[in-house]
Amino acid sequence: MRIGRAFHIKIVPEDLTEPYTFKVTMRRLIIGGVVLSVLMILLGALVVNSAVDEIKLAKLGYLERQNKEMTEKMKKVGELKYELGRMNGLVSDIQEMLGERVESEGGTTEVESSGEEVTTGMSTMLPAGGIFDELRDFVDRYSGFMMLAPVGNPVGGGWISRGFGSVISGEVEHKGIDIAVPEGTEVRSTMCGRVIFAGWDEVYGNMVLVVNCVNGYSTMYGHNSELMVNAGDYVNEGDVIALSGNTGESTAPHLHYEVRYFGVSIDPKDFIEW
Repeated sequence: MRIGRAFHIKIVPEDLTEPYTFKVTMRRLIIGGVVLSVLMILLGALVVNSAVDEIKLAKLGYLERQNKEMTEKMKKVGELKYELGRMNGLVSDIQEMLGERVESEGGTTEVESSGEEVTTGMSTMLPAGGIFDELRDFVDRYSGFMMLAPVGNPVGGGWISRGFGSVISGEVEHKGIDIAVPEGTEVRSTMCGRVIFAGWDEVYGNMVLVVNCVNGYSTMYGHNSELMVNAGDYVNEGDVIALSGNTGESTAPHLHYEVRYFGVSIDPKDFIEW
């Protein structure tokens, strides 16, 4: 086939009007075919290159995610090691506060101050996911509670002659306990707080009322022979605030002792026996 050969293409409209005639030479057809082939090759190359780029991006994203996950895991491992170190310190704090002696081989834990036994499986009672936070919160709550709660016997001995809640001969319910002790026995505050009343009461005679505004506890000491503090004074746990006696409506020397929590009377015996 000669390259110079020409082709005539005739297009006849539907209304049979004058037809359109185009002349195309073989040379133009060859050039057009070559150009079209080159364009197809370039388009194919672009598609392949785009697919390769997408694969590379996918691999890069996967590697980035893997690296991020690995970094987070390493961070958690570091935090866990830190928490383990702190837990050892927290356990030591608990032992120091409770006076515990922990056996090295499981078993029970002896509390030397009271003789109570506490199982060493305390950690099993805490949720596994937040054991360290729970343990830390326990130490904080317990230490704060023990420092501020009215713990101990205000006269350091004696015997309870009348218990909490008892009623005698139609009297009103007893809101505290009576501790029989010799007159003149030192009465010590069982908690730190502010003395909001120190004076004479028709029922309780020479009376002292100590309030701790931080935790809501208050303590009252009645029937004293002599008061050692004044209203407005701040007292610490163990400070001598009065001398026991037989004043007010009392038939024998003793201390009337009350513990209140946000104004509600509770049995002081539970605090004395700690």
